[in-house]
Amino acid sequence: KTYILTLRKKTKKEIQENKKQGYPVFTYICNSIGEELNVNRFDTPNDNDLHEAVCKYNNYKALRNNMPDFFKEHLKLDKKFKEIPIEEFKSNGNWTIENWWSDKEKIDIGLKEEKKAITIHEFQQSLEEAKKLLDNVKSDVEKLKSDNTIKYETVRLERIFDFSITSNTNLTKKFVQQHKGTVPVYGSSKISEEVSYGYIEDNIDGIKYFDDCLTINRNGSAGYVFYRENHFCINEDVTPLIIFDKYEKFLDKNYLLFEIEKITIEKFSHVKKAGKTFLKDIEIQIPIKENGEFDVDIQHNIAEKYLTIKNAKTKILDKVNKIIEKEIEF
Repeated sequence: KTYILTLRKKTKKEIQENKKQGYPVFTYICNSIGEELNVNRFDTPNDNDLHEAVCKYNNYKALRNNMPDFFKEHLKLDKKFKEIPIEEFKSNGNWTIENWWSDKEKIDIGLKEEKKAITIHEFQQSLEEAKKLLDNVKSDVEKLKSDNTIKYETVRLERIFDFSITSNTNLTKKFVQQHKGTVPVYGSSKISEEVSYGYIEDNIDGIKYFDDCLTINRNGSAGYVFYRENHFCINEDVTPLIIFDKYEKFLDKNYLLFEIEKITIEKFSHVKKAGKTFLKDIEIQIPIKENGEFDVDIQHNIAEKYLTIKNAKTKILDKVNKIIEKEIEF
C-alpha cells in the first residue's frame, strides 16, 4: 500500500496566533493508479482512480471555504471519498484512512472481498474433501521409494554450466514497450509464469535470446531457479544457466532445478544477491553410472519424484487456505 499525505506549512502569523486547521481533511481511496499494481507496471490509462482523486482534491482545496451545493453532492456520490473532521487526527492516533471505511463500504468500493458464509454442514463437507485429498496424496507418496544403491558425485556448478554467458544488461521495460513483439522477457519474479517485462520483438541486434535452459534470479527474488523451455529473453537481474555441450545429453534440467534451488533459496535473498562468484562454488549431488558418467535416467526418475511431492504440497496448501478463508454461519 502507498499513502499520500499533503501538508501546508503554517505562516509565521498562524504560528504566533496558534491557529489550528478549521476545516475537514480530504481523504480518498484509490484501487487503481493508471498502471498495473504488480511488477509489470504496464499503463492502464482507462483505469485510474488516482487521477480522479487528484482532480477532486484540487477542486476541494479551491472551493472548501465556499463550496457549491452541486459539488458537495458530487463528492457524496463517490464512495471512495470521505471528509473527515480534523479533530479525529490525533498526534497519538492511527491515521490509516481506510479505518474510517466500514467493511461494507470497503466491499462496495472493491477494496475488500466479501466473504461468503457457509453452513456447518458445508464446512463438514469441505473437511471431508480435504481428507479425501490427503488420502490421495498419501497414496501417491507411498509409491515413491528411496533407492540407497544410487551412486552420486559431488559436482560444482562451474563444471557443468558456462558462466561466461551473460544476460541482457540495461534491458528496460521502456525498451521492451518500444519494441513490442511475441518473445517473453522475464525478470526476477519468484512466479515461473510471470512475464514481468512484457514481450519483445525477435532478432533485435544487441539483444540476447535464449532457448530451453535454466535461469536463476540474481536479484529480487534471488535464488529462484526456473526451467524455460521456449524462446525467451531475460534482464540483468536473471542469470542464464547454460549447460556445456559435452554434458547436455547427460543432465536432466528438472533434476538440476530441484537440486540447485533447495540450496539457493536458503542461501540468497533480496539483500544477498546470487552473483556468479557464489554460484560457481555451489556443489550438488548428481547420480552416476558404474563407469562414472552422469546417469540421466536416474536424474529423470528423481525429478519426477520431486515434482510429485511439490504438486502434493501445492494441492494441500490450496485446500487448507480455502477452508481457512471460510466464514461459518450458525
